[in-house]
Amino acid sequence: MAEPVSVANEFIKYIPVGIGTLVSVIISSLWVTFLHFREKKQDKLSELNQELNEILQISIQYPYLESKTYCDNWNHLDPNIHSDEKALRYYNFTTLVFNYLSKLSAHCKYDDECIQKNHINMKSWIRLHKKAWENPLNDPNENIDSYDAKFVSLVNKCLGKN
Repeated sequence: MAEPVSVANEFIKYIPVGIGTLVSVIISSLWVTFLHFREKKQDKLSELNQELNEILQISIQYPYLESKTYCDNWNHLDPNIHSDEKALRYYNFTTLVFNYLSKLSAHCKYDDECIQKNHINMKSWIRLHKKAWENPLNDPNENIDSYDAKFVSLVNKCLGKN
């Protein structure tokens, strides 16, 4: 005569299978999450590279925008600045530059070494466009109000103000 099988004994036989399945699901979920965030970071870097390429194309089309002589002589107090196409183009260009640098800084968690060694020479770019940063056309506080505090601090550090 066959021995009666208890429900508990039957259940115990399936515990290793259940644990194995659960561990497999957890590992798979973690791996998919890791891959998702890695891909998202790569997408963000691709967007930043595209934005940098667009800025560089503008500077190639209008070389004076990156000319030290022009940048040093740019005068936000010039009474004709709002009708001077070159000056307005320059100011809009610097806005693109600082917007890009702000995004790149956030991507690098505001680590200037990461930015300098892995991406661009941010310090020289900021120093070149110092006048436009320190003297916004529309409002004296435009830049400190428009950008996050960490980026403003990083710019000030590059300008030797910290």
